[in-house]
Amino acid sequence: MKNIMILTMVLCLFLCCGHIVDAKNLTFGQLPMPQYNITTTPGPAGLTGLYAMSVGFVNSVFVPFTDVTDILLDMLDATGNGILANAIKLLTLNLIYTVCMAFGVLFIVLVVLGGFFMCCCRSCWGNCGGEYVQSLARAESKWRAFMTAALTIFSILMIVPCVFVFLTNDWLGVITKTAPDTLKLSLDNLLVYADNVPRQINYTTGEFSQVNNTIISQLDSIDTTLGIPIRDRFRVMAKPTITQLNFVDEVLNTTVTAGNESKALVNTLKNGSSSLQAELGTVTTNIKADLGSDTNCNAVAACQLLVTNVDSDLQLNTNIDNINVTDLDAVINDLAEFDAQAEIVHINDELDDIPQIVANDSGNVTQDMTQELKDIELELKSMSEAISPKMLDNLHDGVRDFQSTIDTVYTDYVSEYEWWRSIVCLVAAGVIMLICVFYLLGILMGHRSYNPHPEERGKTSNAGGKLLMIGAGLSLISAWVFMIVVMAMFSVGGHAERYGCQAVRTPYEGFEFADKVLEKQNFEIKLYDVVTSCEEDQALFLTLSLDKTYDLEEIAKNITRDVQNSTGKLKDMTINLTSIEVYNTKTEQDLNDMKATGVENMDLLKIGRDAESGLNSVDLVAYSQKLKDAATAVNSCTPPTCTNATATAAKLNGFADDIDAIESSRKEPMAQQVTDLNARLTIIVNRTTNINATVDETKRVLSEFDAAIQVVGPVQVSEQLQVMGDDMEQTVDTYLVWSMKQIRDNIGACRSVYDLVYSQWVTTGCTEFVNTLGGLWFSLGWCLFFIMPSAIFALKLAKFYVRGETVGSDGEEFMEDVEMHEYTVLPQQKSYHTARYR
Repeated sequence: MKNIMILTMVLCLFLCCGHIVDAKNLTFGQLPMPQYNITTTPGPAGLTGLYAMSVGFVNSVFVPFTDVTDILLDMLDATGNGILANAIKLLTLNLIYTVCMAFGVLFIVLVVLGGFFMCCCRSCWGNCGGEYVQSLARAESKWRAFMTAALTIFSILMIVPCVFVFLTNDWLGVITKTAPDTLKLSLDNLLVYADNVPRQINYTTGEFSQVNNTIISQLDSIDTTLGIPIRDRFRVMAKPTITQLNFVDEVLNTTVTAGNESKALVNTLKNGSSSLQAELGTVTTNIKADLGSDTNCNAVAACQLLVTNVDSDLQLNTNIDNINVTDLDAVINDLAEFDAQAEIVHINDELDDIPQIVANDSGNVTQDMTQELKDIELELKSMSEAISPKMLDNLHDGVRDFQSTIDTVYTDYVSEYEWWRSIVCLVAAGVIMLICVFYLLGILMGHRSYNPHPEERGKTSNAGGKLLMIGAGLSLISAWVFMIVVMAMFSVGGHAERYGCQAVRTPYEGFEFADKVLEKQNFEIKLYDVVTSCEEDQALFLTLSLDKTYDLEEIAKNITRDVQNSTGKLKDMTINLTSIEVYNTKTEQDLNDMKATGVENMDLLKIGRDAESGLNSVDLVAYSQKLKDAATAVNSCTPPTCTNATATAAKLNGFADDIDAIESSRKEPMAQQVTDLNARLTIIVNRTTNINATVDETKRVLSEFDAAIQVVGPVQVSEQLQVMGDDMEQTVDTYLVWSMKQIRDNIGACRSVYDLVYSQWVTTGCTEFVNTLGGLWFSLGWCLFFIMPSAIFALKLAKFYVRGETVGSDGEEFMEDVEMHEYTVLPQQKSYHTARYR
């Protein structure tokens, strides 16, 4: 019981220690299973029917075990006369057995007395037992055939069980030789089972070590297991802020880029305007010089008008040169000072600090939990060693001693008496077989030379009759001895079968009786429950009925409560996020500076309008057309008004070509630049139209996110801690289910003990030994049932074969009477009747 209690504490302890295990990421393997040595012994061929008959006879003689249990219990409690009274009750209850024993005693007495008187009469002086005389009518009657057939049948019926005696005797020899090794092997398997139970317990506790290492690793890296999920949650919360900052970044980049490009275009336009004016000035000077004194030109009004107005027609105004981009440059500089991408990087850097903050703030909690887990592991390891190697060594020593006892008993006792048992069985079978041989040989010899006239019978017939008489004599001599043997073997084997073997087989009535006896000794374990549990391959916990002492459900509730207390440390843990600042004073000032630029109130498109008006102040296409029209007019002028007008017209067309060249090389590119400038300025205006609203929105999302970290952040952290704690509790439930399944179903599952130890002992003791012993006494009893009738028939039949005298027919009736009583008729009567009929 002490060992059982220690084992139970170990099993319950590793349950209680199984908290804070992440079973979702772990798998639990199969318990180590023992490797047994299995051997099979072939059963006796052809003897099952004989065994069934012997068992059936036993069941018909003895009452069931349940009918005698109350008497046996009373007998155990009784003393003196009480024991005798209960013994009488048992004999009365087993009335058929008592009658069988009485019949056996009567059989022994009558056979001994009958044989004694027969021997006395046959060996007395003057053949007082009578002479062999037979009438001719008697000799020729059908009695000889009847008795021959009856004796032949009885002899055959005795030969069959005689063969069974030889077979059971041989099988008993086989059992006696193999039983020691078989029983010792079963004990070896018991040791294999016993050695494996601690291994299964250690394996289960070893699974906790795996769980423990995993959890400690998780606690050591809580910055990863807890901090990163919290950081990722905040990153999800930061998405609107990041989106807004990316929008601001896109607005600023586009605006600054467009502003810089606008400034560059303005500078390009100014340079282009100077070059254009210079080229136009050159054309103006040339027109004045070449056409101002030309008589042909002066003669044509259109040409003269061109020369007169050339200065005003080819003179650009100062709008382009007067364009001022100072305000635009200031806006660009102010906007460029706010780096939205740097703010995004700052936010991510602040969030990346969360795992380290978690690790720093949870240091004490994780250290406490880690130390607790390590202490539990050490305690579990020490308790799992409660089933010490010394206990197993003691068990091994006890089993080895018992195996040595088996060898000693077999060597010193069984093997010595086995030879005598075998000789006795062989002699018994040999005697019965010899009797049958005498009978059959006597019948054969008597029938071979049979003669109805007694005095004419030959030697063979006479010898056959003598063999029949010898067989009958052996029957009388051995029958009472065989009856003693059968009574002894039947008493031992019958009780062993009915109240021993059948009691330890299903439905295990013997164990129920033993439990009643042991219950009075305050023995808590029920043998019946142990056997039936092992038959069902139940675990050691249920086999020993420890579920009545240890409530696993209550243990599980206590463990769950302890786990909740432990995980409460995590759930109640506070992570300080005040050091995380995503919206600071500098960021706010930079955003306010964006609003202070006043870009929304600036007319930036005026720059484009001034550039466009300055460029369009000179219409070179129209002026070129005027030159061409004037050339046509001069060319139409005839002498004497104009002389050599063609040369003047050529000059005008040349100046028109110069103007067209300036238009294409200077003004048209500048016109495209003005268009690009207007586009850039439009972008700036569109992007900065609601700049104040954008800044306000950006400030709002930054402020709200910063507040969320400080206000909602602890809630998010608490939720993550709740999730982590809940996962641990769920993990414990999973581990508890697995652990209790090992306890209820697997650890020490003893079907192997039932099959390889218990069943092997029952098979050896009952199926092999007791059943074989039953077959032996049943075979001898079978022979005894026919031995006396066959002896009577043999004596009667011998008279038909032995040589004797024939009596006359008129004395036939009296002589038949004499023949029927030849062993009891007085000598005086025989002499009188012989003389009378002579």
